[in-house]
Amino acid sequence: MIRFIKENKVLLLNYKPDSSVNIINAKLGISFTEDGTLTEYSEDSLPLEMKNLRGSFHKGFSLLIKRTFSFNRTDLIYDKTDEGEYVFALGFLSDNYYRIKGRIFGILHDVLMHESMKFDLRLFCTGSENRTSILGKIDKLIHAEEQVIIIGGERENAIPEDEYLALVDNFPNTYELERIADARIAGYIQDYLETKKDYITVYEKYSKRKRSEFVRGMTLSSNLFNLTRLEAFKLAHSKLYRMLEEKERISEELWQQGILELIPILFPQYIYVFPNVKISDKVNPEADFREIDFLLVDASGNV
Repeated sequence: MIRFIKENKVLLLNYKPDSSVNIINAKLGISFTEDGTLTEYSEDSLPLEMKNLRGSFHKGFSLLIKRTFSFNRTDLIYDKTDEGEYVFALGFLSDNYYRIKGRIFGILHDVLMHESMKFDLRLFCTGSENRTSILGKIDKLIHAEEQVIIIGGERENAIPEDEYLALVDNFPNTYELERIADARIAGYIQDYLETKKDYITVYEKYSKRKRSEFVRGMTLSSNLFNLTRLEAFKLAHSKLYRMLEEKERISEELWQQGILELIPILFPQYIYVFPNVKISDKVNPEADFREIDFLLVDASGNV
């Protein structure tokens, strides 16, 4: 189990492992006496039993947790650590941000996370058993010239907290990655071998469902709009911008759904919008009805 604790300008990671503490102690080069006193070893003074537990490839004194957090023994907070419960210094508070050294994530850039954020494991890792580092993926995509990765707060070039949380919520999970791999492989072999199912269709159905969830997640039905028209326009602009960025992933049907939510914001005099309405066609004598995309109704019942 992993918990995050803010204490005296330090962000602590509290780790209670499910695996044997003997292996963890060996990797960190420490042991505990019966009264709980912590003892450090050098590589030369390590007992043979601990050397065997470490394995021949483990150098130095460090511990990798969830394939995401790599702590040195120097990160250990001794007076808070007991056998079976290890406390590490993850970050230090300065100017409203916790700075976490990039080497803890095995990445090039340090990470600044705003002090107001609620820290839990999902901010850092995802996937099967939470063993995929989100910050590790981000680090691979950005230029080395970037000084730091900033999340939350008002600093220039900071990733807004809500955007980062949206990334976390929409991060490809193990199931999605497997479906992508199945579809890609099937695309190469289906003309030559009979597959168990139509894996491309399976992925397309899954992808369509994900797109639907994506648009619903951008709904503008919020009490924030009652504050000011300005806030309403800002949110409408934000949604439209995000929809344009995701235009390749959004079908025409979902586009219309998104626009339906935007119209009452842009035109507040209308209280309801009816999609795909059939009306009497008095222009074309050969047609009785025609269909319009949207019918807007104001508070007086006018359309």
